[in-house]
Amino acid sequence: MKITLPQITNGQDLSTLNSNFQAIASQLNNNVLYRVNIGSEPNTPAQDLDFNGKKIYNLSVVLVNGVSVLTLTQTAEDATGTATAAALSAQASATAAASSAASANAIVIGALQKSNNLSDLTSISTAKTNLGLNNVTNTSDANKPISTAQQTALDLKAPINGATFTGTITMPVGSLLTSSPTAGDSSNKIPTTFYVQNALNSSQPASFTKLFSSSNAKLNAGNVAGQPIVSGSNVTITNWLIGYDVTSSFNATTGVFVVPDSGFYLINAQMFFTAAATAAIGNVFTIIVNRNGTVLQFADDISASTTARNYNPQVNFVAQLTAGDLITVQVFQNSGSTSALSSAGGVNFLQITRIP
Repeated sequence: MKITLPQITNGQDLSTLNSNFQAIASQLNNNVLYRVNIGSEPNTPAQDLDFNGKKIYNLSVVLVNGVSVLTLTQTAEDATGTATAAALSAQASATAAASSAASANAIVIGALQKSNNLSDLTSISTAKTNLGLNNVTNTSDANKPISTAQQTALDLKAPINGATFTGTITMPVGSLLTSSPTAGDSSNKIPTTFYVQNALNSSQPASFTKLFSSSNAKLNAGNVAGQPIVSGSNVTITNWLIGYDVTSSFNATTGVFVVPDSGFYLINAQMFFTAAATAAIGNVFTIIVNRNGTVLQFADDISASTTARNYNPQVNFVAQLTAGDLITVQVFQNSGSTSALSSAGGVNFLQITRIP
């Protein structure tokens, strides 16, 4: 359309101003916006020149055998402005014919024959297939599946906790203890049967102590006879009462215990002198355990005053005895007069037990 400037109605020298602006409008309309058919007021430049006198061209895009091709078309008069409307029409017809031919010869590639950077594709599945991407899905990493081969390999793996193994388990080299034990070895390797057997062989003693069952020698005897003990002599204690004697090795009348088997024995014995006994300071009341008539162990209870009191010497010890040894209990006192043992139960006793 033409440039039409409204009349200025306010100000000074309005006639001159309006005349100048109309002159400018005429120059733009007649020389810049020059048109072939001015009466129809087309809104398209009639010349194919830019402001630098360069020709203006239109570029068309057609698909030829699936490939986009640019078609160069002059749209207006040449630089001298002598082209006619007929020439423009012929040029437009030629462009249309070329575009039509290109379209007729173009290879249709389904949903891929699109413009606008494929933004208007209507069939995503067809496009994926044409591009060879039909197995591609827009799946997040967390939801991606694994392959059948991966799942098969995982199924062969044992869980970390509570694994159950079948068949023969072969451990990798370096994870087993296979040689003889080493002192202070605290590694977490798995011991083989060879290693365990060597460990047992190296830790066990050369020989074992024989363990005896309930047939072990066990004696528990008491004495309530109130046997009188003369002063100054070793007196053998007789007339015992047997609580138990597993091996029948003790003669209660004579007070002699015959050792049934060689080994270690625990011997515990006590003799209790009555309170009627009087003594001087330094008098001794002694219990003696003999083996084959020789002192094996003894203990004293020594008077520290002249006040009458009970005296109860006691021994408790372990001795290695030989089968056939004779064990007896004797007492001794030097108070100067006869002193009797107590007749109360539980205060005079002899206990002999073989240690397994």
